[in-house]
Amino acid sequence: MQSISNIPINEDAGQGEDLRAAFKSVLSLQVLITLVAAGAFAWFGGRGDMLAALYGGACAATTATWLAWRVRRLSARIGAGDKIGMTTLAGGMLPRLVFVAAAFGAGIGWLELSAMPLALVFGLNYFAYVASLRSRAVSGPGKLAEKAAQKPEGEDR
Repeated sequence: MQSISNIPINEDAGQGEDLRAAFKSVLSLQVLITLVAAGAFAWFGGRGDMLAALYGGACAATTATWLAWRVRRLSARIGAGDKIGMTTLAGGMLPRLVFVAAAFGAGIGWLELSAMPLALVFGLNYFAYVASLRSRAVSGPGKLAEKAAQKPEGEDR
């Protein structure tokens, strides 16, 4: 058993490895999308559009990292028998929304980045995140809790 913020994580059930592998895959995909889009915006729109695309990709990667951390913590708690449910996960949506709004506001208003490349790359990365997790059936803490609750063959509970 490993612990994050005093929350036990059942590494034996494989949930930590599943989340790590899914997150690494998603983050790699997001970096690829960001770099390809930034290159396209640099080619067609110039340096300003490229910087806006990179900023949008960084915002998306930050929120994805934040969400993956939260899902992992909640999965560990649910796997340990805590009945907190999706309400707690949804409650973490507000801080991410505030972060994105503040980051977009700072990027467009203060840094004077172009809104279209910033929002487009952020949206592409967010879509890639959701699609990738759904394709792996690691769409939330419930799936991981189900896996953690399954008993290995030959083991009596």
